[in-house]
Amino acid sequence: MYGYQDAMVTTILLVAVMAIVVWLVATALFVSAAKKKGHYTQGAAVPWLVGIFLSPLTLALYVCALPDRGAPAATPTTSAPAQLEDELPAL
Repeated sequence: MYGYQDAMVTTILLVAVMAIVVWLVATALFVSAAKKKGHYTQGAAVPWLVGIFLSPLTLALYVCALPDRGAPAATPTTSAPAQLEDELPAL
């Protein structure tokens, strides 16, 4: 009599555990992406808190907005005047 209900409860618990695991794995991946960008080298408490308490999607947007500290700074190859740098190139 309780076989169907037990199977349903087991399935719901299994899905909940899998969702938590996926949530934590996604958070870990985005924290490592933030570290690869050169941020949070000493500790990563802030992205972990954002990822756990808000969502991995919020953390993904946060990590995407971080500037890349590991990339070299862009240096202009020509010494064009400052007023010409803002113009669009000719087609």
